[in-house]
Amino acid sequence: MVNFDVIKKRLIRFVSLRIQNGDCTQRQLAKLVGVSQPQLHNVLKGARELKRELADALLAHFEISLIDLLEPTDRSSATPQSRMGLSEILTPKRTAARAPSSFDSLTDERRAS
Repeated sequence: MVNFDVIKKRLIRFVSLRIQNGDCTQRQLAKLVGVSQPQLHNVLKGARELKRELADALLAHFEISLIDLLEPTDRSSATPQSRMGLSEILTPKRTAARAPSSFDSLTDERRAS
């Protein structure tokens, strides 16, 4: 089973590769996802933790899901939850009226275990 830290590392690697390939600059991406360029730089270099809000914004910007971050061997055990955002997976369902944000649910689940 893939854990939260592995997913975060894969997302950071994915974003770093997109920047290296010239799809965008750190400055452009930071502006699009609502953070400063130094903050994004520090997250990509490992100096700052990837917060769930930024992770969700990156997933949305690049139009990818969690399943896209899985290795082929991980995909065999993927559930429909893998297609959700990270918060949707980690946040326990409280009420039908509240839709959880994607990284919230992963963090809550990790704290519970």
